[in-house]
Amino acid sequence: MTPARAAPPLAPTLCLAAALRLWGLGARSLWYDELFAIHHSRLDLRTTADALTGAAFDDLHPPLYSLLAQGSAAALGASEWSARALSAAAGVAAVALAYALGRELRRPSLGAWAALLLAVDPFAVYYAREARMYALLACLSLASSLALARLWRPPASRLALAAWAALSSALALTHYFGALALAAQLALVLAARPPRAQLARWCAAFALPAAALAPWIPVVAWQSRHGPTGHLGASPDAWRDALLWVGGSHPRLPWFTALPLLALAAYGALRDAPAPVEEVSAPSAPRRAWMVPLVIGLGWTALAVASRSRVSAWAAGFRASVGQTPSLAAREGEVVATAVTLAGLAWLLVSAALAVLQRETPAREGVAVARSPRWVALSSIAVPLAVTAAVEASGRPLLVPRSLIALAPMVTLLAAAGVDALRGRARWAAGGAVTLAMLGVSAAMVPFPWWRAQARSWATHTHAEWRALREAVPREPALPVAVLQGYSTDAVLHYLSDRDVLRLTADGDLARVGQAQHRGRGPRRWRPGEVFDAPSFYWVDPWAPGRRLVSAREALSAVIRRGARCAALTELPPDATVYRCDARRP
Repeated sequence: MTPARAAPPLAPTLCLAAALRLWGLGARSLWYDELFAIHHSRLDLRTTADALTGAAFDDLHPPLYSLLAQGSAAALGASEWSARALSAAAGVAAVALAYALGRELRRPSLGAWAALLLAVDPFAVYYAREARMYALLACLSLASSLALARLWRPPASRLALAAWAALSSALALTHYFGALALAAQLALVLAARPPRAQLARWCAAFALPAAALAPWIPVVAWQSRHGPTGHLGASPDAWRDALLWVGGSHPRLPWFTALPLLALAAYGALRDAPAPVEEVSAPSAPRRAWMVPLVIGLGWTALAVASRSRVSAWAAGFRASVGQTPSLAAREGEVVATAVTLAGLAWLLVSAALAVLQRETPAREGVAVARSPRWVALSSIAVPLAVTAAVEASGRPLLVPRSLIALAPMVTLLAAAGVDALRGRARWAAGGAVTLAMLGVSAAMVPFPWWRAQARSWATHTHAEWRALREAVPREPALPVAVLQGYSTDAVLHYLSDRDVLRLTADGDLARVGQAQHRGRGPRRWRPGEVFDAPSFYWVDPWAPGRRLVSAREALSAVIRRGARCAALTELPPDATVYRCDARRP
C-alpha cells in the first residue's frame, strides 16, 4: 500500500466551489424549467398538495426537490437567487462529500484531488447555478456512495445502515436516474461476492429505498404515457453533449476538450492500487425493528383499500380545481388512489426487509472490490450508461445529458486516483493542467465583473431576459396580457404576477383561453375554454419578428394576427417580442 500523503486543507477548495456557484447567482432571469421551483413553493396545505400532484402530473420527476424548494422559498423568499440557492448549496456540499469519499476509500490526498476537480467541474458548476434537481441528484448520489462505503467498514453499524437507507431513498425520490445509481451500488455489492448467508441481507437492505419509491410507480407509468416526454432523446447530439459534460468540458466546445479529464480518469482506473482486505459483516437492523412498520403497513393498506373511492374523488376534485379537464382529472385521481395503496404495501416491504436484516450471519472476509475507488467509480459510471444505451437501442428515447450529472463526481474520483498515482512533478503538472482547464470553462459561466457578457454568453443559457417584462409591458391594468402555451407561459405568469395573464391555445381558426391569471383590475374574468376576443391586449411572442414559426405556435400566431393589428413594442434578447394589439374593425 502506498504510504499516506499529507492532504491540502479542504477550506480553500470549498471557498473556490462556493465562489463558482454563488457569485451572481440571481443575475439572470429564471427560465422555463426553473420556474417549477417557484410555482411549487407555497406553504399552505393546498399548494403542498399541488407540489406533489404537480410533480406527478405536470412534471417528469419525483417530488422531493419540489418539496425541498418549498421549504427553501419559505426561508429565503422567491427571488432568482433564493430559487437557485438550494442547488448551489447542494453543489458545495457535493465537493465536501467527494473529499470524504476519497478519504474513506483510500487516503486524504485522493479526497483532496477529488474535491478540487469536482469544485471546478463545468458540469457540476453549471447545474449548481440552476433551480432544478440535478445538483441535488449528484450530491445525494455521492452521499449514498459514502454511506455504502462505510457499511463495509468493520463493524457494520446500524447507524450507517439507517443513514444509507435514508440517503438512498432521498436519491430515488429526487430523479429517476437516482434509481440507476442505486442499481450501480447493487452491482458493486454483487461484484464483491458476499456469501449466500449475507446475500439475502444485502438484498433486504436495497429493498428499503425500493419501498420508498414504490408508491410512485403508478405515477411513473402515468408519466411514461401522458407526461411531457418530447424532450427525451430529442437532440441528435445528446451523446456527444453528455461526453463533453462528463469529460469536464462544455457542449459548445470541440469534442477533444473532454479528453484530458477522461484520459486522467482512465489512467486512474488502470493504476488504482488494491484496497486493503478487512473483515466486515453485512448490515444489521435493531431487533424487533420490523414490528413497527408491519403494524403501520397493515393499517395503512387496510385504510387505503377501504377508502380508495374517496381518495380518488378527492384527488380528482383537487386536480379539476387547478384547471385540469374532468376526464383527465378522474384518471389522475385513480393514479393517486393506487399510489396511496402501494405506500401501505411499501411499509410491509420495509418490515420484511428489517426482519431479514435482524438475522445474524458470519463475517465477510474481503472487501477489496467494494472499497476500491476504481470499482466504486466504474460501477457508478457503467450501469447508468449501459441501461440508458439499452433503452435507447430499444427505440424509446431516454437520454438528456443533464440526467447523467451523477457520473461527474465519479469521473473526477477516477481522475483524482490517476493524479494520486503519479509521482513528483508529473502529479502537479497533470492535476494542475486539468484543474486550470476546467476552471477556465466554469469561470465563463459566472458573471464575474472582469468578464464581458459577450465573452461568457456561449457558456450560459440563451433564454430571454424575462425580468424586463415588468418594464416592457406598459402599466395598463385593464388590458390583459396574452401568451401562447409553451416555454414563455410560466415566465410571463411569474414576472407579471400582478396582471391579468391569459395562456392561449389554438383551436382551428380560433384562439381559446387555456389558463387565466386574474391579478389586475381588468373588467372581464376569463374562463378556460372561452374564445379569446379581447378588443385590446398585450401579446408576448417568444420568437423575434421574421423568425419562422412551426405547428401549433405558427397557427396561433396567425390567428392572433388575423384578428388583431399588432405593433412591436420591445424585444427581449435573444428572441422574444412584446406587442400591443388592437382588434381589427369589421
